Amino acid sequence: MPFRKKFFLGLIICWVFFACNEDDPLPKDTSLVRIESLLFDFPPEDLNSRKLDLLSWTHVLENEIDINFRNMDSGEVYTILLDNGNFPSEEIALPFGSYEITGESPGGLVSETLPFYVNERRQIITEKTLLSLPAETKHGLFTLNRAEVKDQPKLSVSDSYTLFQTQEFYYFYCEFDQDYNLLLSPLESPVSFEYNWSSLPLEHHHLNLEREGEEPDLIRFETPSFTYNESVIDIDSEGFPTSLTYKKIADLGASQAENSGLAYFDGRLFSINDGGNSSEVFEINPKSGEVIRSITLANVSNIDWEDLAQSDSHLFIGDFGNNNGTRQDLRILSVPWEEILIKDETQAEVLPFKYENQSDFSGQNPNHDFDCEAFIYENGQFRLFTKNKSNRETYHYILEENSTNGVAIKIGSIDTKGQVTGASLNDQNELILIGYNLDGFESDTFIWETKTFSNDMLGKNGRRYSLGSPLNLGQNEGVIHTGPSSILISAEGINSGVLQLNPNLVKTKLPETN
Repeated sequence: MPFRKKFFLGLIICWVFFACNEDDPLPKDTSLVRIESLLFDFPPEDLNSRKLDLLSWTHVLENEIDINFRNMDSGEVYTILLDNGNFPSEEIALPFGSYEITGESPGGLVSETLPFYVNERRQIITEKTLLSLPAETKHGLFTLNRAEVKDQPKLSVSDSYTLFQTQEFYYFYCEFDQDYNLLLSPLESPVSFEYNWSSLPLEHHHLNLEREGEEPDLIRFETPSFTYNESVIDIDSEGFPTSLTYKKIADLGASQAENSGLAYFDGRLFSINDGGNSSEVFEINPKSGEVIRSITLANVSNIDWEDLAQSDSHLFIGDFGNNNGTRQDLRILSVPWEEILIKDETQAEVLPFKYENQSDFSGQNPNHDFDCEAFIYENGQFRLFTKNKSNRETYHYILEENSTNGVAIKIGSIDTKGQVTGASLNDQNELILIGYNLDGFESDTFIWETKTFSNDMLGKNGRRYSLGSPLNLGQNEGVIHTGPSSILISAEGINSGVLQLNPNLVKTKLPETN
């Protein structure tokens, strides 16, 4: 073959080779489309949630999520696969036009990955398109530093769940407006305790356990499109929490606006109201807070009923509220359980009493210590715990059930760091007192507990747990054990200017030894 022909043949072969290896040009009116990011938002009908565009926590997404593009004219559907939450996504070619963009990552009460859905319409009319798509979610995020707890915490909502893990944190995505309960044990602690909270949409809820004497945990998150909310529980030098959380069971009805005491017998819950109200004992559904029935005590008035105590055979009512220190008609009312459980009306036996050390009934001393709102019954004795006005202690009195002179004898004091409003003693001889301390921004409600109730040790081996501000719980008044560590607490309603709180019933659990 002549050289000239070989040369031109070579040129043709090279041209064909390189032409076949060039990228095919885009068809006319076609765009290369990628998803650059998802912008998480709460659904438009619920725009009360605050949102911050912050940067640190990388949301955990499903490994593979299909985002579908449906052409509004042709109906043809194209799909971008979001792979393991990596952005920008793969690239696809779409004809110019209007598209309905949809996709979903389903979830539940407890999710390892962030549930969301996309439902968006876009015009695609440029050769290259990078999309930031609004993704709506009704979920929040919970995190806990793994180094702060001994073992995997136990999570419960309607069922039991296991938390998910990163290298540093336990976490899960939580459905909004749900009540969650976490049982955990701090590092080097002898006890486990419950943490209760209600989830909010687009909230990153981080629980921080701060040990006494150690530097505070400086971990702070910035979570894309989520509001960051940190809850701190201080752990004392012995490994006990200094505060507890509670779960609200229900707002109570108007008939319980001034509830002041609780009793629990054979799985049934009973309450009373304080002074000036009817002479009725109410039976309440312990799961819903609804009033089931009432029992009228026909032979006595409600001068100032303040607490309930109980034995195996009788319900006792403490009519000993004494705000001004002027009462000389203090008394305890006694009604057999067999009548309380079945009758609508009955009569009470009356046991009058007085304090051995009260001589001034003038009402001229506003700081007297003879008001009382808490008592228990034990082995034929009533134990009264005063609501002191001169200090933040309570005085402990004993009154014999069969006393001939009706004199309550003072045997000691307890530094509860607040005024006591209720008491309960369980079958394991564990005593709890509840109350509140009104001190401006430092105000709190509290539980005071002793595991070994006795005259000798009372006040020496107790432990105080804060329940937070009265602005949240209200004025806690009634308390009763429903199990070894489980308790119910009732609070009066508050109607004071801008502050309006319904009476309510809550439950909590005391720390238990591991």
